[in-house]
Amino acid sequence: MKIAKSVVLGVVAVASFALVAACGDSGGSDTSPASSSSVAASPTKAPSATDQFSAAVKKTTASTYAFKVAMMADGTYEGATDPAAGVGTGRIAVEVEPGVKMTVQSQTTKTAVYLKISGLPLPGFDGKKWLKIDPSKVTAKDMLGVGNPKDPVDLNDLSGAVATAETTDGKLIKGTFDFTKTTWGTIDDEAVKALGDKAKAVPFEATVDDKGNLAALKVSVPAHGDTKAGDLTATFSNFGAPVTVTEPAASEVQDAPASVYSVLNGK
Repeated sequence: MKIAKSVVLGVVAVASFALVAACGDSGGSDTSPASSSSVAASPTKAPSATDQFSAAVKKTTASTYAFKVAMMADGTYEGATDPAAGVGTGRIAVEVEPGVKMTVQSQTTKTAVYLKISGLPLPGFDGKKWLKIDPSKVTAKDMLGVGNPKDPVDLNDLSGAVATAETTDGKLIKGTFDFTKTTWGTIDDEAVKALGDKAKAVPFEATVDDKGNLAALKVSVPAHGDTKAGDLTATFSNFGAPVTVTEPAASEVQDAPASVYSVLNGK
């Protein structure tokens, strides 16, 4: 498994840098009654299931929240973010290859990103220390999906990927994503190619809480290539709660060496 979106969803998102994103009515016919008072008002159109999903995503990403993503067989990524402040914390645990597990912790402040990597031997740094990352040296932003602190798990991308959606109560929304429009999580460009036409109709279920936040999301990814079918799941909680980010002490920090930038840039 290469270290790209499938693995680096967490590395990428944990390295989320503060890199600080109505149609008018047509004219009416002259045959209608002259008096406007005689024209009945049009009933308000209920929002579609797609609109309700987009509204839940928008509400969630507009406030602080905690999240946990299970990346099928790849591992987990969890953390908390304050989109307005551009700060957050994260932790990814992933098996990069059989028997080799990697853990990445992050602290994203308003001025810097600190990573602590364990389980992935790299020359030139102490794995017990925090690595200070210079965002200007991370060149593969598209390849590795360097996250936006305002949306660390790329939820807003999903709003534009909804192909079909339906709901009976606005709480459980079922539908399909068209990942030829945008990639997400473990569903990267290679996965889309392997999925073929199935990439245009990947099933999902979204749960919306009583306050309109997106509480849970399950994406049922079909088998493709050497990858078995499985669920990519995410849960969201602690909406509006403070997010505390502690900048490591200077004695616990070292500048990231070139080898780390090679990993982050997919080289």
